[in-house]
Amino acid sequence: MKDAFGLVAIVALMPLITIQIIGAVYKYKSMLVENEKQAAIDDEIIVFKRKISSAQVESN
Repeated sequence: MKDAFGLVAIVALMPLITIQIIGAVYKYKSMLVENEKQAAIDDEIIVFKRKISSAQVESN
């Protein structure tokens, strides 16, 4: 087993690589949730009713 140093290095780095992948998946899912929240806010229609006084009606 002279040439197993590459395999040993990969096995030693596997926990670090796994944590990096989990972090990337978490960030992606968080971004999707945030986009859904923003889309729900953008879908709301707000109607403002303006009171018109008789003075404004007469001036027009």
